[in-house]
Amino acid sequence: MMKRTWIVGTRGSKLALTQTRIVIDALKQANPGHNFEIRIIKTTGDTVWD
Repeated sequence: MMKRTWIVGTRGSKLALTQTRIVIDALKQANPGHNFEIRIIKTTGDTVWD
């Protein structure tokens, strides 16, 4: 089996990162031969507040 790296995008907040780690843990259990990497996505909505 070919080992793949999956990139999982998330916002950088504490809550979003915690939820993403929970999902990645489940994905690792279901797909032990694969790697999962967190990539933080930033948008103007994360920095510009009305």
